[in-house]
Amino acid sequence: MKYGEPTSRRDTAEEAEARVRSAESYNRSLGEGTRRSRTTADDLAYENKVRVEALAAQSDYVVEKSWKDAETKLQLTGWQQPDTRRLTLDYVSRFLEPHLGKRSTELEALEKKREQAQEL
Repeated sequence: MKYGEPTSRRDTAEEAEARVRSAESYNRSLGEGTRRSRTTADDLAYENKVRVEALAAQSDYVVEKSWKDAETKLQLTGWQQPDTRRLTLDYVSRFLEPHLGKRSTELEALEKKREQAQEL
């Protein structure tokens, strides 16, 4: 509530459902189930495939939401798989973020130099 509406949002279960609705709508527009149907076997196979994916997404999905303000970037991520559930909340200072990225690449370069020195 403190940060208001998210600036970005992703829900893989909702995305899978939208693909099913799209495939069903497309096949209906081709006259599926009528004598004058132009629906091909590939169209029906695709609809069945996305239907199976949507069923799987009900128990194996990712939900992500992000917020940004002048000082902080916040990301909430939830995962669910048949045997695991996770929820993470990441706060990143927008002032320190550019420096953190540089530090990470500097550490990787240093580690690579150490590995090369050990090989010699």
